[in-house]
Amino acid sequence: MVTFAVLPGNRFTTGVEPIAEFQDCADIWNERPPGCSPLSTFAAAEVSDQLKHKHIKENDLTDRLIAIGDIHGCCKALSVLLGTIAPTPNDTVVTLGDYIDRGPDTRGVLDQLIELRKHCRLVSILGNHEELMLAARGGESDLESWLRCGGDTALDSYGNGRTIGLIPREHFEFVESCLEYFETETHFFVHANYRPNFRLEEENGLTRRWKPIDENECTAPHYSGKIAVLGHTPQPEILDLGHLICIDTGCCDGGWLTAMDVISGQVWQVDQHGNPRSTSAGSVRVGL
Repeated sequence: MVTFAVLPGNRFTTGVEPIAEFQDCADIWNERPPGCSPLSTFAAAEVSDQLKHKHIKENDLTDRLIAIGDIHGCCKALSVLLGTIAPTPNDTVVTLGDYIDRGPDTRGVLDQLIELRKHCRLVSILGNHEELMLAARGGESDLESWLRCGGDTALDSYGNGRTIGLIPREHFEFVESCLEYFETETHFFVHANYRPNFRLEEENGLTRRWKPIDENECTAPHYSGKIAVLGHTPQPEILDLGHLICIDTGCCDGGWLTAMDVISGQVWQVDQHGNPRSTSAGSVRVGL
């Protein structure tokens, strides 16, 4: 059984020095009351009200199963990466969230992802930055939270004024269609983290989208025995713990945009300017 869950609305300790917006998001995470959403009560309720679940048959999966890490507005990197991968209708491409903010062209990234749906099976996971974008429609305080975390650069990509009204309806519809998680017989894909002893459908949004990987409290294997494929916590190289793979390699902060075929292990990496990484360069580390 392959499972979809659909959602429409600490500090990083991995060796990548956080830029200001990283720290702002970490502060939002750290400053929330224990067990509460980083969003306002209104915005969190608005997002929560839109949760759904979908299921597809296992044989609907196709040839390659490719995960793509956090894009963060790096439109050129995404364009070159997709050109190199050349997805076909027989491929499933899972994007792990955080398509927007920080990088120079959020608008271009979302346009590309919408177009990509025509060429392969695209499975798009919701990240915490998309959650902030959806919540920003709920009021001034939630808009300010988004702007603190890179929403300012996202809105700049739509034109002058930094108002929500600049964002096309098509882009909101794409973000609203993003999934909470995606699960196959061997892997599951979620933006940020998971609790090892919880069923995926019972997981909360705080863990799925906000909780970073912590070197002092490394997430244990999931009870299902499936391999977790994550983004969210930037790594200097792909992190492969066997039971957990993190492919956020900090594209918008001087690192790489990473894609991985989780079946074959093939990796593609491109920097923010669209320069592919040499295939001879090491790109995987084992252990935090």
